Amino acid sequence: MKVVDIRKDSAGHDYITLHDEDPSKEYRVYNILKCQYESLPETLYVTVKSIDVFGKIKFQQDEARLNREHYQKGKLYAFEVAEVKEDFHTKDTFYVLEDDFTTHRMFFKGEQKYQVGDSCVLEVAGFNDRGNLKLKEVTHADKKPVEKAVKDVVDNTEDKLAVLWKSLPVLNVGDESQTLELKTSIVFPPGEGKANIGKQLYTVLKELTAFMNTDGGTLYIGIHDRTKKVIGIEGDYKYLNDDEEDDYNGCYKEDKDGYELKIRNTMDKLCPSLANSLTTISFESMKGNDYCKIDVKPARRPIFLSGTQLYVRQGNRVKLLKGDEITFFITERMSISIKDILDTDGIQMGNGSMDIDKIKQIMRSLINERRAIPKDLPKPKSLGEIDYWIIWYQNGTWKRSRQQSPEKEVYMQVPVYKNLNTSLVAFCYETRVNTVKLNEFKKGANMNKLQTKKWWSKSGEIPKQIYVMEPTDFIVGYSIDSNNIEYVKLHAISDYKPSSTAGAQGGAFVPDNTRIETYAVLGAEHKKKIEHLIVKKADRSKIAGTPLSSPTHKEEIEYLEKVLKN
Repeated sequence: MKVVDIRKDSAGHDYITLHDEDPSKEYRVYNILKCQYESLPETLYVTVKSIDVFGKIKFQQDEARLNREHYQKGKLYAFEVAEVKEDFHTKDTFYVLEDDFTTHRMFFKGEQKYQVGDSCVLEVAGFNDRGNLKLKEVTHADKKPVEKAVKDVVDNTEDKLAVLWKSLPVLNVGDESQTLELKTSIVFPPGEGKANIGKQLYTVLKELTAFMNTDGGTLYIGIHDRTKKVIGIEGDYKYLNDDEEDDYNGCYKEDKDGYELKIRNTMDKLCPSLANSLTTISFESMKGNDYCKIDVKPARRPIFLSGTQLYVRQGNRVKLLKGDEITFFITERMSISIKDILDTDGIQMGNGSMDIDKIKQIMRSLINERRAIPKDLPKPKSLGEIDYWIIWYQNGTWKRSRQQSPEKEVYMQVPVYKNLNTSLVAFCYETRVNTVKLNEFKKGANMNKLQTKKWWSKSGEIPKQIYVMEPTDFIVGYSIDSNNIEYVKLHAISDYKPSSTAGAQGGAFVPDNTRIETYAVLGAEHKKKIEHLIVKKADRSKIAGTPLSSPTHKEEIEYLEKVLKN
């Protein structure tokens, strides 16, 4: 099938759009291998099991077949340690190993031998039922582990590559973020292993225009994104004249000047003329390896790629805006331009022109109209009178009381309103939420009688917040991930199956690399105003939420903040 694009469905999942012989038909494929996903080949071969009415393809696990074709049992392969992680279910630790083809897991026991960025040579011991690699360390006859890439185990080529990789310098830059992106090349698409300068340069321009359409930023080329090693761009030079679609093909010098000229000419061809004036291209070197640095300023007007594609930066990724998202974005950019005028007092007015103060007044009204949040928020349902309080103490005990407690040992006091027998008590931790039916706290818990059974998690973790909620309410979480990107997301509290005890594990609220900063509760009457911030139950541990900096959902985020302040 022909690959069209990578898109997102309504739940926020990435999928690849495909066409077959009939271009009017569109199909979706999820869970693509890393090598295919990042390189986005022109054609994708899938073993189709079925296609549902929405065009979603269910396909057999081609990873098994591809792994068996690419790797051979008993042979040695060089890998790089990309991450060290813990299995969510078994809690066993494993390496995330990366090579030119894809990524693999390798579980280990005892002491961690490798660090992120290390190179290691491992033997393929076989394949499991799904075709995933079984890897093991190479050993001498005396059973001692072989050092990485030693000459008596790996061949000369592997040895040289391992030694070369280890000797590469590291650039002191942070992880990829809203304003930072790292690329290894303008010639080689990730995972393909062959030169395709036209395709990879297009990917680079996506990053640059996304910076222009957001807050600006810096793109480094010749730097490995995980290890920050300076791979260099010298390997790109000889391919600068391999683009037959370039009118200047054959005219580029194989050096830094030719490199910059190639980027700028491609930008002139695919972007508005303004784009080049927003970029500053420079070159630096570490231990003889050249790398390219492109500083990008934000634009005051939308910068389209190829005339129709509008990209923005969302955290450490690029997002293609579509439909109403483009309209909203352009409106926001127009508002910014008007604001620039409002902040300017030195505008020269011709004879007969409208008074400048009058123009500013009109412009301000336009901005306010665009950004207006409904003044009359939906009236929340009245909760009535407080029936009693649940008082949680710092030592893990608790009680029900008709009055609040002035005691210093109180950790938190939560009001319970009358006629709330169907309500839930939500224990909100740093990454998860546990719910218990309110009636469970009435069983055997007479008023003012201290309950000694601990109310927090069996692991000893104490909730950040506790709420008594209606089953129709939403739990709001403001979080931050490992890249310091801030998110907001909402879950229906009914998505969490109630447990029998307060100490139960509960369910995930955010992915492992994200932690909740603050929680809040939102009534169902606000659902229509913030529906794009609500995440489905199945994606609780997959999606961090919506970035607070998102221009697409700015109105919903502002609406939510206004409601919570009230």
